Amino acid sequence: MPNLTPCYTCKAMIEDDSVFCDQCGAELYICPKCKKFGKGAGKRCSSCGGELVRAGQSSAGGAPGSDKSDKSDSSDGSDKIITPAALSLVCDSPAVTLTLADGAVIGRTTGDYVAQLGSLIYISGRHASLSQTAGKWYITDLGSRNGTTVNGFKCQPGQPVAIKAGDNVKLAKTYNFIVK
Repeated sequence: MPNLTPCYTCKAMIEDDSVFCDQCGAELYICPKCKKFGKGAGKRCSSCGGELVRAGQSSAGGAPGSDKSDKSDSSDGSDKIITPAALSLVCDSPAVTLTLADGAVIGRTTGDYVAQLGSLIYISGRHASLSQTAGKWYITDLGSRNGTTVNGFKCQPGQPVAIKAGDNVKLAKTYNFIVK
C-alpha cells in the first residue's frame, strides 16, 4: 500500500506512487536514490543531492510508480499496451462530442477538434491539450484567454489536471463538458 507524501506545489497529501498530484495536477519529480519528491527535472534532491527525474520514469531500482506498468506480459515475449476504455468530452449545448486522444489539442482554429469547435467563439485558437499517462487522462490549459476548469477548479496554464469519467470540464467559462 502506498504511503502519503505532500505535493511540493500545493502541499496536498498524495500517494507516493503518483506521477501527477491528484489535487493540483502538478507533474511530480523524484530522486531515484532516496525516493523523495522534488521540484523539477534536472534539479537536485534537497536530501541527498541526486538528480530528479519524472516520477514513474526513473532508472532500475525504480521510483514510486515504477512497479506499475501499462504493459502486460504475453507468452510470446512481446509487451502489449493496455488501452483503457475510450473516453469523450460531451457537451449538450451546443451538441459537441470530443473523443479523447493522447496529445490532442483542443482549439477553435488549431488542433484535432477544429471541425467541432470552429464556431465556438469563446474557445481560444489553441485552448487546451489532452494527454494520457499510466492509464490516466489529463487536460492542460494552454494559456487560453477564457480559461479551463475541472469540477469548478481553475486550471493553471501549463499544469496538467487529471480528469476521469463523470468530471465536469468547462471550456471558456461557457461550454460545459462531461467526461464520459
